[in-house]
Amino acid sequence: MEDYTELSYQTPLFSIRAHGKWRDQVVFEVCHGKQYHRVLTAYDRSPKTHLVPYQPAFAAAVRSWQGQTPDVRRWYHSRAAKLGLRITGFNYWISLSLKGKLEGAERLRVK
Repeated sequence: MEDYTELSYQTPLFSIRAHGKWRDQVVFEVCHGKQYHRVLTAYDRSPKTHLVPYQPAFAAAVRSWQGQTPDVRRWYHSRAAKLGLRITGFNYWISLSLKGKLEGAERLRVK
């Protein structure tokens, strides 16, 4: 049986899956189906300025995915599964888009 700590008793999220920070002290996360919590670090609190250059490309990729037909979306879901990537078609699309490899995948899909 799990030992109950002060943290596990006082969190409002006890016994349910939670994500994100709580009281600027603890970060809740789920990894491989298991709930974890850890102390919030300075990195967690800091702005991620190194990611700013990627935000416009990421936003464009998401808008592009949202404009696709259900058939195209299904193809990317199945393609990711066939490649054994264990990710969704959306994540596969975003990955290809950010790497600039969507044209190659589109040629495969059209065949």
